[in-house]
Formats: sequence, structure tokens, C-alpha cells
Amino acid sequence: MAMARRCALIQIKARAAPDVRKAAMRYLLAALFWLGATAAAQAAGDAGLGRAIAIEACSACHKVMPHQKQPDPVLNPDEGVSIAAPDFIRIARKYGRRPRALRDYIRAPVHPMREQMWDAQDLDAVVAFIQTLPTKRTESP
Repeated sequence: MAMARRCALIQIKARAAPDVRKAAMRYLLAALFWLGATAAAQAAGDAGLGRAIAIEACSACHKVMPHQKQPDPVLNPDEGVSIAAPDFIRIARKYGRRPRALRDYIRAPVHPMREQMWDAQDLDAVVAFIQTLPTKRTESP
């Protein structure tokens, strides 16, 4: 009798094992999906912060937003000419897929752009914002 009970319990456990594995896989997949969604939301939050920082810190020289008027050119005293700073769409086209190069350029820009003293979080946020901008040229109507 005891042997029959043991066999019955083993059979029940054997049948339950695939169900437990399936449930564990479902929980694991749900957790991975949640982590991915959280990371995407965090990146979007960084881009929102970057947008705000860029509007505040960059729009005096750069056209940050499409509806913004292009700022006046900046005088380059070394050459005695005025230079129009590139708008952020142009920057996105050039650096959109190269965030490290964009970070390096912002940290050590070409004159007449001033050196930027941002902390890493703000710089990452501005780079994330620039990466959200469209990089394809649109046809003019």
C-alpha cells in the first residue's frame, strides 16, 4: 500500500513538473518584459529631461525644436565671421547612431562653441533627446 502511494505521488509530481516549468517560464518572460519596458520608459524619461536641458542651455545658439526660429549666427572672433550653429536635426543626422562621438564632441567642441561643463546624467539626457529626433530628410511640399 505504501509503495502504491509513493508511485502515485511520483506520478503526480511528474505530471506537475511541466506545469511548474511552464509557470516559471511565464513568470520569467513577464519579468524580462517588465524590465525591458522599464528600461525603455527610463530612456524616454531621460530624453524628456534632455529636451528640457537642451531648450534651456542650447537654444540661444542652436535651433533645438522644429518650431523654434533659427538663432542669429555666432561671431567667430578668430576668423572674424559669423557662423550659424547647426540645428539639432542636423546634429541628429550626423551623430544619431554614434552617441559616444556626440558626447565627445559636446565635451570638447570646435570653436566658437563653448566647452560644456555638464554632469554625466545631463549629458546622457541631451544625447538621448538628440537620438529621438528624426534623421531622415523629408520631402518639401
